Amino acid sequence: MNSDDCDCAIHLANAFSDRTKHLDKAIRILENVKFDTIACMGVSGIMFGSPLALMMNKNIAVVRKTSDKRHSTHKVELSCTLSEVGRFIVVDDLIDSGKTLKKIKKTLIEETLPGETAPVPVGVYLYDEEEENLRGEDGYTRGH
Repeated sequence: MNSDDCDCAIHLANAFSDRTKHLDKAIRILENVKFDTIACMGVSGIMFGSPLALMMNKNIAVVRKTSDKRHSTHKVELSCTLSEVGRFIVVDDLIDSGKTLKKIKKTLIEETLPGETAPVPVGVYLYDEEEENLRGEDGYTRGH
C-alpha cells in the first residue's frame, strides 16, 4: 500500500465518522432541489449516496468503474428502471479531475434505450467540501 492509498483511507474514515453531520447537512441543502435520483460511483460516492437516497426517498444509481467486474457485469446498478432516473444529482466527496462526473453522466445517458427519456444531470453534491456544496444548475464545472 502506498502513501496515497493510506491518505485516501484516512480521508474516507474521517468522513465516515462524521456521516450524520454530513447527511443532515446534505438533506438541508437538497430538500428544495428538484431531482429524482442520486447517482454515485466508487466507495466515496456510495458511502453517502446510498444512505442519503434512502433518507430522502430518492432512487439510487450506482455507476460501476470500468475495472470493477467483481459482482456484476452491469455498467449501472439501479433502484429503479433507467427511464425513471429522471433528474439526477451526483454525490461524491470532492472533485479532483472531473473524470467521475463525466463517467457517471456519460454512462447514464449511453445506457438509455432508444425511445426512453435520457437522464438529466441537475447538480453535484460534494459532502466533504466546506464551500458551496451544490454545484451549478448543470452540476458540472465548465470544461467538464
